[in-house]
Amino acid sequence: MTSVRALGAWLTPALLAPLALRVATGHPEAAWLLPAALVAPLVALLRPPARARRDALMDTAAGVAVALLVAANVAVVADAARLVGAARWHGVVAAALLLAPAGLSALVRARAAPLLALAVGGLGAATLTVAVVHGAPPWTAWAELATRSAVRFPSGSPWVVGGQRMARTTTFTVVEGQRVTVLSENVYRVVESDTVPATVREWRLGPGETLALRPGDALTIPAGARVRFDAGRRVPGAPVSGVVWADASGDRAALVPAATGALVTLVLAALALVPGARGGRGAGAGPVMLLVAVLSAAAWGIYVAADAPDLTLGESPAAPLLALGMVVAGRAGLALGAGVALALALALAAGARALRDAAALPAAGWLAVTAVGAVLALVEPDAWRLLAWGLGLVATARAPALLAPPRTAAAATLDRLAGATGLGVFAALGLAGLAAPEAAGALGAWPAVVAAPLAAGLAALARPAGRVAARAVGKALRG
Repeated sequence: MTSVRALGAWLTPALLAPLALRVATGHPEAAWLLPAALVAPLVALLRPPARARRDALMDTAAGVAVALLVAANVAVVADAARLVGAARWHGVVAAALLLAPAGLSALVRARAAPLLALAVGGLGAATLTVAVVHGAPPWTAWAELATRSAVRFPSGSPWVVGGQRMARTTTFTVVEGQRVTVLSENVYRVVESDTVPATVREWRLGPGETLALRPGDALTIPAGARVRFDAGRRVPGAPVSGVVWADASGDRAALVPAATGALVTLVLAALALVPGARGGRGAGAGPVMLLVAVLSAAAWGIYVAADAPDLTLGESPAAPLLALGMVVAGRAGLALGAGVALALALALAAGARALRDAAALPAAGWLAVTAVGAVLALVEPDAWRLLAWGLGLVATARAPALLAPPRTAAAATLDRLAGATGLGVFAALGLAGLAAPEAAGALGAWPAVVAAPLAAGLAALARPAGRVAARAVGKALRG
């Protein structure tokens, strides 16, 4: 397998779009997610090609993981549909109609490398176009933004000119007085924090009515609602200044557990999803494409933060990628947005076939996974959460298979028990993260950081080298 085709399951919209969004919002995760997204598949590409061992339980878990990854990609398309005024389910259906045949098509499988190359080339060209229109490379735009005293709505922002729709239900706290004009009838919720306890007010407002917000008020705008903000005011939910955006990491020591969880999850997931590529002529094409894709996502996020910080309203991963061109290039930006949409569609088609191959799914299994992914995208609209779950689950399911094959039936049984234990720990930590995210912390957000090494470690005990190592460790602890 060529290095380009091997990256099909990795370079999908579900990874690239949230990465750009996290850079644009100055999210602390961006500082380690970008290098992890770059390094993890490189590690996978360096290993020699190998045939994955089959196991019913682990194959089922891998199928569920692929369903989550499909759902993450569908969620990005569904957000895009909401942005253009369509219903979310319209985007879900459109994505499913692309994914299902692409995963079944022998032609897509044979042309996966050119499709992915066109997708990454399109994203790279779009990024260069934005850089030319902006008039500065990404590092210069970053430096300029880092000195900005406040992050405000640009005068030509779609949010202040004609209003925009929220891709998903969004709650944000305003840091300065703000007036919001309602452009579609809906129920809007405001929590006023200047009283104890806080006062909660809900209004059903129609087009033309306004909400006057004071500093500290929290406004909830339902999905699909169309609103307009005042020009020159701070963007709600965005960093209060460029300095805060550039130094979003805050307490770096406190970020170590989450950074470790992300790195371990992404590396092990890449080993499961990205097959080892053969060397020889063209072996460097894959790493070059990977570098272009990840750097394009990072640069796109920087330009969004510099030129259109309002695109992060609602934290829709589709908004920065699809709408930045229209903000910076006016009518010509429509062509730029269409080009980015086409590039993402090509990446989605190439990724569909790669995901099916990664889980070794038959045709009926792929159709079932696509259907389940579409339903999950309707239930859980957060593409990043779906992606993190999918990557973590496939890392845990395939962790024992990364070791040498078991030599005996008893060792194979221990492998299955190790895998089942890892999956149980993953499910427990994941549920804890859903029920109490603050208490679960990094373990709830990245459960594979414990589950995958545990599964691999228990499976290693079924190998002679693993038993020798365990005895050595035990002897050292007793001594």
